[in-house]
Amino acid sequence: MTTTYENSEPNSKVRFEADINHVRLIGTVAASDGLKFAASGQPLIRARVRTETDKRTSLHDVVIPGDLAVRHEHGLCLGARVRVEGRLSCRFAERVRGVPTFVTEIVAESVEVAE
Repeated sequence: MTTTYENSEPNSKVRFEADINHVRLIGTVAASDGLKFAASGQPLIRARVRTETDKRTSLHDVVIPGDLAVRHEHGLCLGARVRVEGRLSCRFAERVRGVPTFVTEIVAESVEVAE
């Protein structure tokens, strides 16, 4: 499926292929809850990965599910350099005092930890 979108320049069109939900993130582990188990019994790790540019630092919520979580249970220590590939996922979660919050996170499909 090819979709045509208007570009900002007059009389020009840009062609894109089908929608793709893919994220590649390289950064440093800023926080990790360690290995936990979801209500379904599936193992998972929730972590925050920090990326930095010259002017800005960003924190990204990452969910590492299943066997991938078990494999990286001990390697995701604070300050570790990681490369995460996966997809964006959005959901509602209850935060402080039961207030629902919209959460966007990266669901990892592959994780590499630098030695």
